[in-house]
Amino acid sequence: MRKRRENSEPVQQMNTIHLQNDFNQPSHFSRKGSVLILVLWIVFGLVTVTLYFSHSMFFEYLSAENRMTSVQADRAIEGVARYVKVALTNQVDTLDPIGEISSRTEPWLVGDAMVWAIGRDTADTRPTIPVFGLIDESAKLSLNSATLEMLQELPNMPVELAAAIIDWRDEDDEMSENGAESETYLLREPSYEAKNAPFESVEELFLLAGASTEVLLGEDTNRNGILDPFENDGALNPPDDDQDGELDFGILEYVTVYGQRPRYDLEQNEMVDLNNSDTEDLREDSLHNGQ
Repeated sequence: MRKRRENSEPVQQMNTIHLQNDFNQPSHFSRKGSVLILVLWIVFGLVTVTLYFSHSMFFEYLSAENRMTSVQADRAIEGVARYVKVALTNQVDTLDPIGEISSRTEPWLVGDAMVWAIGRDTADTRPTIPVFGLIDESAKLSLNSATLEMLQELPNMPVELAAAIIDWRDEDDEMSENGAESETYLLREPSYEAKNAPFESVEELFLLAGASTEVLLGEDTNRNGILDPFENDGALNPPDDDQDGELDFGILEYVTVYGQRPRYDLEQNEMVDLNNSDTEDLREDSLHNGQ
């Protein structure tokens, strides 16, 4: 019995040494895991760089395409402008370089570009045909600078509305003749006060005394610019039109809040206000401009 115990002790010691050596040596699987993580980080970095450069190239492509389109549009506009100038100078019968255009909204093809001739033909002013175009706001009457006399010259302008426009934009609460101030509007439901400040939109006219849909919009109650069937049937349907085949506009068609008086002429010479200049100033300006 004593011999067996003595023999078993060395065996236990040897097993303990082998186990300690196994724990101290690096595992083969742990080395493979480290390499895999490193490879994944490298692949992630390469993918990120690739995506960054691909997005950069895509934006460069869009920028180049937009630039080409812009240049093409400028050249097309310049070419058509030259054609229209020559056509107007020579007083040709038509401005269409490719034959008769069946629709006013049909474009001209100039290379790969499309150009529209904007405006209504003076030879055909039928109000039932829709057209589109540019409107010079400075050619309209400004609600913020027009005098009472100017406002009263507008078609179908009520005296009360013309005076109310002056009272609405002035800074005081003094009611002018036939006009309206806060005391008038406070009696309405809902009540409000006079603005006593410049107009910011022509739609403010709907708030004024003397204004109505008939006065402001005329027969064009839906404000689409053409004569619809219900706007040309007399008293059958609103509005109550005269059934004459003509589209009668309201006051909103003739007024603006954007119009400005030009300060300079085409040669960039400052223009003279005849209403606020004396004779000596006019004489000096005439001598300076060689007139």
